[in-house]
Amino acid sequence: MLDKILENQKKLFRSGYTRPLDERIRNLEKLKDIILKNDNSIVEAIKKDIGRPDTETYTSEIFISLKEIDFAINNLKKWAKPIKAKTPLILMPGKSYIQYEPYGSALILGSWNYPLQLLISPLVGAIAAGNCAVIKPSEISHSTSALITEMINNEFDKNYIYCINGGVRTSEKLLKLDFDYIFFTGSTSIGEKSHEGCFR
Repeated sequence: MLDKILENQKKLFRSGYTRPLDERIRNLEKLKDIILKNDNSIVEAIKKDIGRPDTETYTSEIFISLKEIDFAINNLKKWAKPIKAKTPLILMPGKSYIQYEPYGSALILGSWNYPLQLLISPLVGAIAAGNCAVIKPSEISHSTSALITEMINNEFDKNYIYCINGGVRTSEKLLKLDFDYIFFTGSTSIGEKSHEGCFR
């Protein structure tokens, strides 16, 4: 199942769906709306998982995530512009530019202590850069993980963004797949496995 999801994401990426800036902005706005619509549920889930006070959750999880989205939306067109570069003499009278390109499909492994923000921030980056993404919340914060999975999978096409729940074995299976980029928050041992996954 996991390899099929990745295969379909790569197919969607190759179709060019994720590249237009207007489409990236539309999906960032959708992500923002999902968080706003579920803010009370997020607070309750995080309180249930780790006992964090409501105000702290709003400031350290929800507010930061929303500001990250706004920042990406407001700056995306500027970030996507080609950057002028020096042209070697041999290539004159040509002009040179640096053009940033998306990777393809990103894997994002979250953390239990900031179960929303440490998933949403890298997801914002993935969407803004024109990538597909598979995100996996920490199994330790199980109430928040279940909520995030429902929030994401009910609103996004799984061939574009998909959230999967599971424990260590699920993470290990994901790390064996051919993702184009891996972002994780965790231990050195997981980092080494992520590194192996990127450079097989």
